[in-house]
Amino acid sequence: MFKFAVFGFILFAFSAGFSSAQDLETILKNADAQTVVYTEGFKDLISKETKTFESYKQNGDLSKRQIIESNFLVYQSERDASVVSEFRNVTKVDGKPISEKNRTPDEFFSQIQKTGSLESELEKVQKESLRFDKTLEIYGLTLMQAPVLSDNFRPFFEFVLTGNETVLGREVYVVAYQ
Repeated sequence: MFKFAVFGFILFAFSAGFSSAQDLETILKNADAQTVVYTEGFKDLISKETKTFESYKQNGDLSKRQIIESNFLVYQSERDASVVSEFRNVTKVDGKPISEKNRTPDEFFSQIQKTGSLESELEKVQKESLRFDKTLEIYGLTLMQAPVLSDNFRPFFEFVLTGNETVLGREVYVVAYQ
């Protein structure tokens, strides 16, 4: 079993107003509610993103590095406005521009609107976003940074309030989970 500590941006964001007598479930529910606020803050986001993948030899020496540069945006489905996803339009791999002679982002979005279902639409967005990630696919962590706090996952984890800390001058709760 793995143990992880949850603190920082999540508990920092809603630590104000809690008394030390509040129960852990109330803290977790409020933390989950703040993840929605966090996600809402990204809805009109467009940003440059650089991902660096490194592989190492057993002796610790670098064996391979891949750098993927993208325009990152939060994609909101036209089928269901409550559904958002991460979209990365890759512009460079290892410093070399990606040649997209036959397709622009507008053409891609027009194409995915023709898919038969929300699931296939989101699958195409994810596949396009990860098409240059060769060794490791990481998807969804920008928008969904605290999935263990959601009502549907919380029953599968054991949470323990381990204490309080001061982060950037504010009192926060420290919650461990496994």
